[in-house]
Amino acid sequence: MVPPNHSVDDRLRPAEGPAGRIFLECTYTYFYGGNTGIQRVVRSLCNRCREVGAQIGVECTPIVHDDKQFYPVTEVRLERAANRRMRKTPGPVDFYFRNIYHHLRKLLYAVLPFPQVARFLFAPRDSFGLNAILLAPYRFLATSFHGGRRRKDETLPEPLRFRRGDVIVLLDSSWLVDLWGALSVAREEGAKVVGVVYDLIPLTHSRFCVEELVRGFEAWLGRICPRADAFIAISNTISRGFREYLLGHPELCNASDKKFDFFYLGTELDNYDPAGKVRRKVRKAFEITNPSRMYLTVGTIEPRKNHAYLLDAFDKVWEKCGDVGLCLVGGKGWSIEDLWMRICTHPLFRKRLFMFNDLTDTELAYCYRRSKALVYPSMMEGFGLPLVEALHQRLPVFASDIPIFREVGGEYCVFFDLASCGSLARLIVDFEKTGHLPPVRSAGEFNWPGWDESTRSLLEKTQALFRE
Repeated sequence: MVPPNHSVDDRLRPAEGPAGRIFLECTYTYFYGGNTGIQRVVRSLCNRCREVGAQIGVECTPIVHDDKQFYPVTEVRLERAANRRMRKTPGPVDFYFRNIYHHLRKLLYAVLPFPQVARFLFAPRDSFGLNAILLAPYRFLATSFHGGRRRKDETLPEPLRFRRGDVIVLLDSSWLVDLWGALSVAREEGAKVVGVVYDLIPLTHSRFCVEELVRGFEAWLGRICPRADAFIAISNTISRGFREYLLGHPELCNASDKKFDFFYLGTELDNYDPAGKVRRKVRKAFEITNPSRMYLTVGTIEPRKNHAYLLDAFDKVWEKCGDVGLCLVGGKGWSIEDLWMRICTHPLFRKRLFMFNDLTDTELAYCYRRSKALVYPSMMEGFGLPLVEALHQRLPVFASDIPIFREVGGEYCVFFDLASCGSLARLIVDFEKTGHLPPVRSAGEFNWPGWDESTRSLLEKTQALFRE
C-alpha cells in the first residue's frame, strides 16, 4: 500500500545535519479509515504534527508503509484513502463467508482445545498459520503476474530514507498490518523505533476479545519487543502496567534495556462541524425525553464496555424514575448477540432507551451538549476518550471505579462499584431526586489538554527518550 497522488514537494529525502526527525506511522487509519478510539487519536495527532513540530523545532511527518518501504503523507482523513491497491469494501456475500470461516475455526478449536491448535488457527496473516496458508496462492499469483514489482501506472512518491537520529513512532494499529520488512530497512538505516501502547486488554482481559485479535496481539508483541527502543503509552496506568508485564516476561525482551513514558490524549472531536446537520432521529430522541433527564454512554457495543450492567442499573432506575432516558452511542461490536436482542426488544426501546450506531462527530457533540450526564461503566480502558470529551463539554460523569478513570477523571467523576449495578442505580436516583451530585469538583472547572497540547507532549517526550 502506498499513498496516491503526491507531488515532488511531498517527498522527503535525507538532509544534511545531525537533527533527528520524528515520523508518525499511520498506515491502517490512512488506508482503511474508521472512527473508533485509535483512529481518532491517529488522525488528530498526524494532522497536527507538522505545525506543532515546527513550533518546537522538530521536523515531524506522518508516514505509511508497503511491504518494504515507508512513504510520507500529508493528511489523514476520516474516509478511506482512494488507492487502487486497497481492498474493496466487503459486501454481504463477503461477510457471509467470513462468518462461516470464523465459526469453523472456533468449532475446530472447541474439538481440539490445545494452545498449539489455537496458534495455528488464529495466527495473523504474516505469521505461519491457517490464514497464511490460505492466502499463499493469492500472493503467489500476484507476484507471478507483476513480477514482484509495482505496476507502471501507479503514481508514487519517493520512498523515505532514514538516517541516524530519526525516530519512527508506531502510532497506529501496527498489530493489524505487516510492517516488519519496512521497519527492518529503516532500522538498518539508523532509525530508532517507539511503540505506542494503547492498552493491554488482549493480554490481561482476553475474554473480551475475539481469538484472532488475541493471537495477533501476542504475535505483534513478540515482534515489537526486540525491535522497539522505547515504548510510550497513553496513560501512566498503562505505561506502568506494560513495563511490569515485560519484566514478568523476560523471554520477550530485557525490559531494563527499554525506555518507557506516557502522554495524554486530547479532548476535541476532530470532525465536528458547527454547521453540520443532526439527523431527525437523533433530535427526536431528545424531544421524546427531556434533555435534562437524558443519560448518555459512548463506546463500541461490545462486552468490555459493560452495557449489560448499564441496562441492569437503569431497569432499577426506571422503576423509581420513569421519565429518565438512556442513549447508547457506539458501533456494533462482537459477541453481543444476547445483549443486542435485549436492547432491541426492551419495552422502553425508542421510548426511554435509544441506540445510535453511526453518529457523526457533529451528532455526538449534539448528544454531549443535551445530556444530563455521561455514564461510563467500562470494565477496562487504556484511556477513556468519552470521559474527557464529556467533561470538556461540561457534562457530569458517572464512571466505573477502575484505575485509569481515577487517573484521568480523578476528582471530577462520580465513581460506582462494578460489583453491584445497584451502586450506579442509587447514584442516578439520588441525582434525579435531589439534583445534587456527591462531593466532586464541577465539570465546569475541568481543564484538560487539547490535541495541540497532546501532540506537543508526544513529540517532546519522544525527543526526551533519546536525549543523551
